[in-house]
Amino acid sequence: MDATEGDSQEIIKKKDGWSTRTRAVAKYLHEVYQSKKKQGEEAVSLLPIFKRKTKGESARLFFEVLVLSTGGFVKVVQQKAYEDVLLQETSKMEAALQ
Repeated sequence: MDATEGDSQEIIKKKDGWSTRTRAVAKYLHEVYQSKKKQGEEAVSLLPIFKRKTKGESARLFFEVLVLSTGGFVKVVQQKAYEDVLLQETSKMEAALQ
């Protein structure tokens, strides 16, 4: 996923209320989650994803994670401050991407 995807169309909203970038991040996270699920893992760690991104891309990605969390599409879990952030996909996310 390219974190700059949707820059020129950021204000365009789909009928579900997601911006182009939010939809792209949701699809990307869904693909990563499905891959991890096949390996028997129930959550996706953000740390390895951020390591492959620039600071700007990481900031945009994190913002979209917060948007998805606010909407109830992903559950964000962090056990202690400064530890890794784990994401769990909700059934609402699966339904939205069908």
